[in-house]
Amino acid sequence: MKSIRSKILMVALLNILLAGLLIGSVSIYTFSTNSKTQIAQTEKLLLEDYDLMIKSATEPLITSLKPIENAIESGELGKEDVEDTSRLGLTDDNGVKIIEEFIRMAKADGRCC
Repeated sequence: MKSIRSKILMVALLNILLAGLLIGSVSIYTFSTNSKTQIAQTEKLLLEDYDLMIKSATEPLITSLKPIENAIESGELGKEDVEDTSRLGLTDDNGVKIIEEFIRMAKADGRCC
């Protein structure tokens, strides 16, 4: 009798162990999938916010240059009248070439050229 009782107990414990492993595996898979989804959504939001920030920073500049563009198109100004100065050598207080650094960062990020 003891042997049958032991076998029944062993089968019951195995079933509980297998159920626990199955539930644990499903929980880990679900957590992993949710984490990947949340990371993707966060990355998308950050990129959208970055794009919006760049757009809001550049729109005033574009708006301020529109009258010059219109004057050139109407013939009021010639292209030679507008100073054509390269800003590639522009440096900040630390000696960093600002425009070249922006270009390098954009290329490294895969968003440019």
